[in-house]
Amino acid sequence: MHPHLRFSLPGLLLALAACGTDPSPSPRLDLVSDGRLQTANRVASPGDTLVSRIFAEAGDDQPLLRRFTITVQYTDGTNIDANEEAAAPVLTYLDTLIDRPSLLWEHRFAAGTESGRELWRFEVTDADGRTARRQFRLTVRQPDSLSSWHAYAVRLEPPRSLTARAALASRRGLPLPAHAAASPTYQQLIDLLYLPEASGGGTLASPADVAARQHPVLRAGRWSTRRQTQVKTTALTKTEFDEVNTAEEISEVVAAAAPLGTRTTVLAKDQVVAFRTEDGRDGVLHVADISVRGVLTLNVKIRRPGE
Repeated sequence: MHPHLRFSLPGLLLALAACGTDPSPSPRLDLVSDGRLQTANRVASPGDTLVSRIFAEAGDDQPLLRRFTITVQYTDGTNIDANEEAAAPVLTYLDTLIDRPSLLWEHRFAAGTESGRELWRFEVTDADGRTARRQFRLTVRQPDSLSSWHAYAVRLEPPRSLTARAALASRRGLPLPAHAAASPTYQQLIDLLYLPEASGGGTLASPADVAARQHPVLRAGRWSTRRQTQVKTTALTKTEFDEVNTAEEISEVVAAAAPLGTRTTVLAKDQVVAFRTEDGRDGVLHVADISVRGVLTLNVKIRRPGE
């Protein structure tokens, strides 16, 4: 059994009904282009939401497709050489078993909010172990990369499916779906989870929180790593949040909110939340909006590592 999450394809992949006509003995994999989709190397703005579509098919009279994976390597910095990129950890964003002649997957994701590179790879394997691969590289340029803290906006979705982006890796500003959160490589980055409440509304919780461990989609109780984030809703107003503009002021807000717990109260628009990650980075966030579908728009301010 592969160590990363595997799950059945129905409900996650939009499968095509028929095989293609590719005579090649190997599977075919392509990044679909329509002028708007992400298919090639490019410079991205911090936090950009991007979409790629990946099409794969077996050749005529060839074995069925059996596995589809998406991986990424994040490399921090502005002057990155090939050796640094190659040495970056490989994170598994998706690893799923399939049994079909073809598939079409929509990969909707957000670029990180820090300066660096992201090398995304897509791979399909057939029943005979033959593979096809494609990749692209994003370069992100963050203008405040020398500051001791940074700010970004992010949206979190209610975790009603494995593709809902309900987890937040706060250092990079990454909203992540449940299928990525199930990977041990991503669990080491995730600080907060968006949890719906049975009575309505939702909360932000540490992966170590009891409700997070028991959630039927996020299933943090099965994770090999659950970061011990501390979090608490504060009495600060939006105006007071806007006035927090230094790393020291961020930490002052977190200290004033003590003692912190593992989950906020039910969130409302314009509330301000203080949090501290397992590695001691202080952050504060403002709930800018909650849509009718329950999507959270958050403005986040967080200290950078070592600051």
